[in-house]
Amino acid sequence: CSTVDCLERLYKAGANMCMVDNQQRSPLFIYCLINNESCTNFLLNCVDSNDFAYIVDHHGDTPLHAAACNGAIDCLLALLTHGYDPRLVNYQNLKAIDLAVRYKHQTCWEMLAESLLHYCTNSEFDSVLFLAVLEVSYAVIILYQQVVHFTDSFYISRDIDSYPRTSTSFLHLHPHPRRRWPCRAY
Repeated sequence: CSTVDCLERLYKAGANMCMVDNQQRSPLFIYCLINNESCTNFLLNCVDSNDFAYIVDHHGDTPLHAAACNGAIDCLLALLTHGYDPRLVNYQNLKAIDLAVRYKHQTCWEMLAESLLHYCTNSEFDSVLFLAVLEVSYAVIILYQQVVHFTDSFYISRDIDSYPRTSTSFLHLHPHPRRRWPCRAY
């Protein structure tokens, strides 16, 4: 059932929206996994108990973990808007933000970082200050990745003496990642 109409009929017929499959995944978990925002919103709005949103699968993942892990931005926003707690951890002690970072879903981890910030700070000023620090940290990470990519694109031969002797060259001061011997600093 992938449409809201189908879900609505099941709900009106008395179907249990908290049932789980053999891997302990609830319908909310599945809809967050595949980024079906309309069905996710229907389940969040129609079920009276908020406990069903915190049902975990056999890995301890919540629907928020599923959305963050798969880059399901719409469902992630729906869960956070409904007050879902981003501090919950799975059985490996990972938060949803950890999975978003691991699988390189930048928009997801930015949303989760902001949400975590509001759970952890006492004032609006703290939130703004923390977001500014995150932005600077992200810029530093991007710059570092560009430098590493730049140095990886060069091949340094074994004949170090054939290179010009300059003291400011980044390549001569740091060993190349693929070399087993250190470069000499000139």
